[in-house]
Amino acid sequence: MIFILPDFRARINQLHVQDGKLSVDVEPRSEKPENLRVKFYVESGGKPTRSSDLAVEGGRAEFAYKGSLHSAMAHLILTTTGEDIDNRLFAPYYSREGIIVEASALRVKELAGAGEGLLVELKEDLPSEEHRFLDSVIAFANTNGGTILIGVSDNCEIVGIKKNTQEIRQTITNWISEKCDPRPLFTMNQVEVDAKTVIVVDVPMGSTKPYHHHDRGFIVRSGASNRQARRSEVEEMFRGHQVARYA
Repeated sequence: MIFILPDFRARINQLHVQDGKLSVDVEPRSEKPENLRVKFYVESGGKPTRSSDLAVEGGRAEFAYKGSLHSAMAHLILTTTGEDIDNRLFAPYYSREGIIVEASALRVKELAGAGEGLLVELKEDLPSEEHRFLDSVIAFANTNGGTILIGVSDNCEIVGIKKNTQEIRQTITNWISEKCDPRPLFTMNQVEVDAKTVIVVDVPMGSTKPYHHHDRGFIVRSGASNRQARRSEVEEMFRGHQVARYA
């Protein structure tokens, strides 16, 4: 049996994927930063490109690319020996350990293409009934976290938002502040995808469970839908919060 041990001399902490740019956060560990280089290999716009050997400055290296990104790989190279001591691979639907896809057209297309599920909710527009939106916010906070895309239809088509986006963003903020208790954390970004506007609302799994809607109670995520939490589930969330609070 062969065991592959991690290389503790230096490592890539995160590969950040954005529209038009890749970057890596590098932890030198026992190696001197001046002995480290990063090389990017990218397939975008239908053709492969690669960077030069880039110096690690301030713990980071960056590379700009053109066109629609299909795949990318970042290699951390030790200049004294030429060894490849760490790497990260990005490809659609591939394992994402150590990779962060920023709020971008690339991320929206990927999430929309995957369709609704445990971690994704699609909304063609902001519903007029606030609970049809807040159910997902509360369910994500009570379960495993998730992302709501506004401007994407149920059949995964990016249609864009037709209404005033600033009003939509303010409405969402007001709804969460007024109807959710405790108030779950969330981030909201506006992304342009092929000249169409999509609002991305990310809700992490909450640290102060359980969360509830003032009028509708406790909601959890089950598959691609939301449902009322069972009493046993609510009690379990309360117990988990108390353990975390006094740990």
